[in-house]
Amino acid sequence: MQALDEDLLCNDQQSYSTVKFTYGEKNKYITIPESIGYIKLFIDEFRIPLEEKKELLVTLTDLDQEFTDQVSKLVEEKLPKIKSQLGDDDISKEKITNRAEFHKLLNNVDDDKVSKLFKEISGLDVEKVWREQKEFVLLQQIHMAATEYGQIGSACPKGIWRRIIQSVGMIDQKLMDSLHEYQKEKMVEQLGQEDFVKNLANELIRHAEKDPKFKTALVDDFILGIIDLDKPEKVSLEQQMVFAKINQEFESTKGFLFNYRRPVPKKDEYKIIINQLLGANQLQVFTQKTEQNETSDPQIKPTSNESRLAAK
Repeated sequence: MQALDEDLLCNDQQSYSTVKFTYGEKNKYITIPESIGYIKLFIDEFRIPLEEKKELLVTLTDLDQEFTDQVSKLVEEKLPKIKSQLGDDDISKEKITNRAEFHKLLNNVDDDKVSKLFKEISGLDVEKVWREQKEFVLLQQIHMAATEYGQIGSACPKGIWRRIIQSVGMIDQKLMDSLHEYQKEKMVEQLGQEDFVKNLANELIRHAEKDPKFKTALVDDFILGIIDLDKPEKVSLEQQMVFAKINQEFESTKGFLFNYRRPVPKKDEYKIIINQLLGANQLQVFTQKTEQNETSDPQIKPTSNESRLAAK
């Protein structure tokens, strides 16, 4: 915490305790110290899974660690009470000091007995030990931020914030998985916004009307073609031309997306954008008109798809 207070959050020009980062959908803000406070509160109120308590207990008696002699003597001393708690007089010291075997013995042991066993062997409260370990994880990320960034630079606050937030995944991976799933759902929702899709489609059409080569690529290869983003080597040069234009226009159209920071979309976001564009009414009408014009005008050469068919 000292590193955060002295080196990261303050300097002669600015206190980074006041730097705010946006989140949510209603211009909500959070500061770095607030994010640390929320994580600390999360640690304090977290309901510790029984399996994690068991893991701490098993680690306590594991001989495969640095203090082998001390652990062996401790288990030997506490073995009668361990047998009593587990209700099994046939338990050996060898089983207690072997991770896999001890885990088997704990298969049907409830939360209360695990806590009592941990207390009996170590003299410590298993929940307090778990919370202290998670606080250490948070402090470790703060220390790493101090090591990586040192004195504050212009890009430092976001880097610090990301470092600190990474500790959440180390505390509860399920929470981070839920967060990523939520972010994915919100991104699908945002990228499917009518204004965003409509604006991007209009920009593509506007460019196509000025550039016949791009028009052919947009209609024949992008809208009517098959795009497989999971196999980049199969993306044609014509499709790449359209993607390049999407990237170019994305910067000006992403204003419709709340709190979007990336300069270009990621692959899974591209898939969403493509699906939305292919269903956009403007592009469907544009494609129909283009095909009708090509059919009715005998001077127009066959499209690239028609050329491939003719070559066959």
